[in-house]
Amino acid sequence: MSQQNLNKIYGQVAIVEEVSGATTLDKYDTGKVLYINGSTPFAVTLPDPSTDLVGWNSKLLVKDSTAAVTVQTGSAGTVTVTGSIVGTAVTFAANTITISTNTVKGDTVDVTCTEADASTATFVFSAATQA
Repeated sequence: MSQQNLNKIYGQVAIVEEVSGATTLDKYDTGKVLYINGSTPFAVTLPDPSTDLVGWNSKLLVKDSTAAVTVQTGSAGTVTVTGSIVGTAVTFAANTITISTNTVKGDTVDVTCTEADASTATFVFSAATQA
């Protein structure tokens, strides 16, 4: 059954995309569930600032992470990241969220853009891990 038909039956169904290598997100990736599956370290880069980014959101869901994955800001504009962590398998420093090799299937990082204009953006995250 197609995504469009599922949405008609069940309401809005999340788009799930498996990520196993370096990925740069953009404003069109909003609402996606990124299923993290990697055996070598890689980075997921948040969208660059734009006036229509407020409300952008994504969930990173660990499928299998035997290597560290970083969630980082891009090089355009000024981007601020802030948030909270429950558990020890995710760390945060210098606008970078690190999903460590201690995560287990089902650990999550939710990211939402709360403020944005053409040159700045603020992302807020919450992480929940079992470790």
